[in-house]
Amino acid sequence: MNFRMFSAFIAGVAVCLLGFAWLGHGQSSHIVTSSVDRIPASSATTYYAGTPSQPSPTSGEGEATPSPTLGVSRPGRTAQDLSRTFRVSEEKVRQVDSFSMKGWGEVEAATTTIQGEVVSVVDGDTIDVRIAGKVERVRYIGIDTPETVHPSKPVQCFGREASAKNKELVFGKTVTLVRDVTDRDKYGRLLRYVYVGDTMINEALVRGGYASVYTYPPDVRYDARFREVQQLAREESVGLWGDVCRSYVPPSVPVPVSAPDPHCAIKGNISASGDKIFHSPSCKSYEKTTINTDQGERWFCSEQEAIDTGWRKALNC
Repeated sequence: MNFRMFSAFIAGVAVCLLGFAWLGHGQSSHIVTSSVDRIPASSATTYYAGTPSQPSPTSGEGEATPSPTLGVSRPGRTAQDLSRTFRVSEEKVRQVDSFSMKGWGEVEAATTTIQGEVVSVVDGDTIDVRIAGKVERVRYIGIDTPETVHPSKPVQCFGREASAKNKELVFGKTVTLVRDVTDRDKYGRLLRYVYVGDTMINEALVRGGYASVYTYPPDVRYDARFREVQQLAREESVGLWGDVCRSYVPPSVPVPVSAPDPHCAIKGNISASGDKIFHSPSCKSYEKTTINTDQGERWFCSEQEAIDTGWRKALNC
């Protein structure tokens, strides 16, 4: 093959490639503009990829100029107009993608968020919530309030105030419970961030000086946020960071008292929130529970007697 024949062969291949490219471009243009092929060029409204747009100005007295890109007659469609249309379309695609991602996030959030009504406040960081007809004990994530009902610890400074504040914030209200990583602790309590409306109660208690930050990995989503508001509470000397707790002397732990009648050994205990709870000898906390008759606590001879008197059975029985 001499040089002249080789050059002719190369030129032929180039022509074929250009032809295929032109055919492919024409097919894709037809697909994109199939909705406008049936619309007269003089129509007041033009369409691009099925989307209505405002009419473009004509190049003359209502003349239709052929589009070099789409190959369809349009009133005054210029390359600049088409470029703008492509940018708008791409932006709409990005918006759709963004909405889809948001949708998936909402589905994920729904699996870790539940609502219920607070039926009891145990102490400053623990509540009982009725969820779909079942009462669940819920422990606030990331915080700790002074003890008031621990069976082997004395009442700590600002413990009763924390319990009272917690009751004020949530009792009888509908709360939203948001999970972090861990679902339940070793005691079977739900671990949650608790919201009333847009207010996170965990954070509110720390900010008011009713609770301190208590981080227990892996549930650390709001640890930095809690520490920031705790620092503000300390700087302002509010709540348990104030003078009242610097000179606080905890009361002594009461000495366990034996039942006056061995046949009446059921313990009727009153929690810091005022709940009347009885513990039978088979309950887990029975041995640690103490009875102080000066505070209205008492002994019962049977569970039915306790129930009839208005007491409820402990949840860990």
